[in-house]
Amino acid sequence: PPLPATNTYNDAGSGANSGKVFYKIQTLDLCDSVLTTNYGSTIHLTAVPLPGNINQLDWTAFDIENASLAGYTVHKIVGGTTSQVGMVGIGVTSYQDSYDPTNIEEAQACYFVVAQSSVVAQNGQTIAQESRSNTACVQQAARIFAPNAFVPEGFNQEFKPLIVLGDLTSYELLVYDRYGQQVFSTNDPEAGWNGQKKGKNLAQGIYAYIITVIQSNGRITEKRGTVLLIR
Repeated sequence: PPLPATNTYNDAGSGANSGKVFYKIQTLDLCDSVLTTNYGSTIHLTAVPLPGNINQLDWTAFDIENASLAGYTVHKIVGGTTSQVGMVGIGVTSYQDSYDPTNIEEAQACYFVVAQSSVVAQNGQTIAQESRSNTACVQQAARIFAPNAFVPEGFNQEFKPLIVLGDLTSYELLVYDRYGQQVFSTNDPEAGWNGQKKGKNLAQGIYAYIITVIQSNGRITEKRGTVLLIR
C-alpha cells in the first residue's frame, strides 16, 4: 500500500551519542523502482567544563544534502527547565555558556543544539526544517574553600569548609595534629570541627586537614592544607 506522507523510524542502535551518523532512505515506487533520498546526518554535541565558570560546547556541522543552513540555536536544561541561551550563524560550531556558581542547580546542566535550515521541494516550495543534536550534560568540579584559622571561643568558632557546586555523593573531612594523630573526622558536609577531641579542648597550634569529595559523576576532588587553632 502507499506510504503516508510522513514516516518515522527510531534507530535505537545508531550510537548517535558517540558521534555523527549519516542516513539515506530507500523506497519502492508503484513500478517497483528503487528510489533513494538525499543524505542527512545527525549533529553530535559535546560539553565540557572550563575554568572561569564556563561550559564549552562543540558540535559537528549541519550536513543535509540540498538543504540550506540559516544558523544554530543553543538550548540549556537546568532543573528540568529548558531555555534558549544563544544563537550562532553559519560556520560556527562552538559556544561558551557562563553559569552562576552561586546557583547549585547550575552545577549540572544539559545542552542541545538546533540547526535552522530550509530545503526546496520538487514543486518549488521552500520547506523550513529543524535538526536537533543529542543532549550533552556537563557537571562542574566541586570547589573547596577552607579557612586558615579559627577561634573556638571567638567569632569563627568552627573549622568548617565550604563546598561550592557540590552535588556530592561522598564527603570526608579528616583533621590531624602535628604528630600525625587524627583528632577529628566527619562525613557530614554541614559538620565543623570545634577544636576538641573527645570533648576536651586541644592546644593552640597548627593542624593538618584532608578534605575529599566525590560528585555524582564520579569525579574526585581533594584538598589538603593546614589550619591555625587560636585560643
